[in-house]
Amino acid sequence: MKSKCLNILIFIFLSITVFSQALSFKFGEKIPYEKNYKSIGFFKRDGKNLLFQKKTDNSCDFIVYIFNSYLKKDSKSHFLLENHKYVDIIDFLGQIVLFTSYTNQEKEEELRAYLYDNSKGFQLTKVLYKEQNKLGYKTDFVLANKVVNQQLHVLVEMPFQNEIKEEIKYLSFDNHLEIIEEYYYKLDLLGKPKRENDLIVSNNGDVVLIKKFWEKVNNFYVYKLGGTTLNEIKLSLKIRNISAIDYLYNNKNELVISGFFSSPLKYNYEGYFLQKFDEELNLIHKNQYPINEKIKNSFKSSKEIKEGNFGLDNFYITSFRQDTSGNYFLMAEHFGKKKIKDLRYINRKGFVCIKYNKNGSYVWGCPFKTDQLELKNMFGSVFNLNQMPEPLFFYNELKNVGLRKGVPVEFGVNNYCGINQVTFSAAGIPLIKPVKVDFPDSNQQKFAIKPKKIKTNTNHTVYICVDENYEKSMVVLVN
Repeated sequence: MKSKCLNILIFIFLSITVFSQALSFKFGEKIPYEKNYKSIGFFKRDGKNLLFQKKTDNSCDFIVYIFNSYLKKDSKSHFLLENHKYVDIIDFLGQIVLFTSYTNQEKEEELRAYLYDNSKGFQLTKVLYKEQNKLGYKTDFVLANKVVNQQLHVLVEMPFQNEIKEEIKYLSFDNHLEIIEEYYYKLDLLGKPKRENDLIVSNNGDVVLIKKFWEKVNNFYVYKLGGTTLNEIKLSLKIRNISAIDYLYNNKNELVISGFFSSPLKYNYEGYFLQKFDEELNLIHKNQYPINEKIKNSFKSSKEIKEGNFGLDNFYITSFRQDTSGNYFLMAEHFGKKKIKDLRYINRKGFVCIKYNKNGSYVWGCPFKTDQLELKNMFGSVFNLNQMPEPLFFYNELKNVGLRKGVPVEFGVNNYCGINQVTFSAAGIPLIKPVKVDFPDSNQQKFAIKPKKIKTNTNHTVYICVDENYEKSMVVLVN
């Protein structure tokens, strides 16, 4: 009896602890919802808050909103850089810099940097680099995920050439955007017209290229850049093929890669793995596990399991994060389509969360079912905060939409659907509660948060919330 009471007290304690983080929401003034534009950056500069929205294609067609410190709108501007291809926009040492690609008259591809001025808009700062295009194929540029030691890192994807091994260049720029390092590499892989390359930087400035391409199965390679020679590491597992990965650098400057591997019968998620590499990319830890029975039985029918198809179908990785204790959390979510009568819905069955401890050892895997439907791919999907002191995730409760009595009061006012918060006990038991969000008085308009984080230089996590009729939107800062 004492043991039972003790277990109850522990569970109550865990429940209180994991839900201890209070959230605050700060909303901007309502602005039109531009369905053909997406929000790509929210930056604070000179006492102003700037929201950058870009047309959903590769063009450099921008809408810029300037808000004051209270998030009241000061101005709205439209900027178009014709014949430019968007590369990235970042806060570079206190300045907002737009990077674009532009083909000059000599058929060279230029990497350009435009500094943003509150009164003049984007101003050309300099042409950072030029590379000759070849036979109709263009050079592409990829910026690293962050600036470390006041240096900007850029990958130059040289033009595709049929039956020729892929060529790249790695560039490093100082705080004045002057080149301080340039390396040329020829990979031991044939080039492809479409490439998926990601450039990531460790906390001490090491630069790594992670490459993905499809050739019968997904292939993943890792390269450390910045030396005269280039070592190629192919990510691999015992027996199984890797389906998808995500990665991060921990505070020991170890590259940690986690993801899912596939069934030999079809492309899906049959199990999960984690690998750790030291600063020289030596493999120092690895593990792999099949999905557990709890996950399998949550998303697969008994008939599917009996036929040997127990992998997760139509799942994709949404995040790989560390909490303040050093534990790793890998999240994957279902995304499918479902036809009901004559309507085709976006269908999300739920998500899985995999926990590894700070050493990289598997702790638990937990399924969480949501079974959500929506006609537009707008408010579904799991989202989280930039700062993660504990495993904390959120999703819009779309089942509340259309309730005869409206969204329950515990979700707050002017809510289109309401938000649920999910976290996990030490044993991997999911704990859920509604998040109270009072959207500003909005003339009977009801709002929901779009679960797509916006790049920012503030201490907040920034989202856009949109009304139920897709007419108005607001910036929302979450802490």
